[in-house]
Amino acid sequence: MRKLFYTSTTFLTLLLILTTAQLSKATHYAGADLTYAYTGTPNTYVISLKLYRDCCPSCSTFGTTFDVCYSSANLGVQSALTCTLLPGSGQQIPPSPCVNSPQCYEEYIYQNTVTLPGAATDWVFTYNGYARNNAISTLVNPGGEGLTVQAYLDTFQHSGIRSLEFT
Repeated sequence: MRKLFYTSTTFLTLLLILTTAQLSKATHYAGADLTYAYTGTPNTYVISLKLYRDCCPSCSTFGTTFDVCYSSANLGVQSALTCTLLPGSGQQIPPSPCVNSPQCYEEYIYQNTVTLPGAATDWVFTYNGYARNNAISTLVNPGGEGLTVQAYLDTFQHSGIRSLEFT
């Protein structure tokens, strides 16, 4: 009887927690850029992930590492690379002279080097983050939206180049 009481109590407590829990969301991604640069060593690239967040004191900050996935369907490869925050990152970036806005943003740069296991026409580098900045006015409920950036690489055609980079 006692076992049934504890099992019932545990079940009811768990049910109460699950039905009343609210999803906790950070809202910090204002933008991102994912790039690669050839190092001069065959199939080896520096992967750079730039993340942008609002400067507001109450906004969430970014961590010290993020994973970037990379894959090639042609080679059957799917893996991840941990990129580390570069020293000095997290600084405020100057406002654009093209936009008259008091908005303030910080740029965080993460990097690591990857040696791809072979040449392929379909390399894809992907970063997925969750919770866009609520100040974004072109999305409905941006804090509930994810952010995905990708960079594509054909190592047969462009083995010694770098991806486009926004400045």
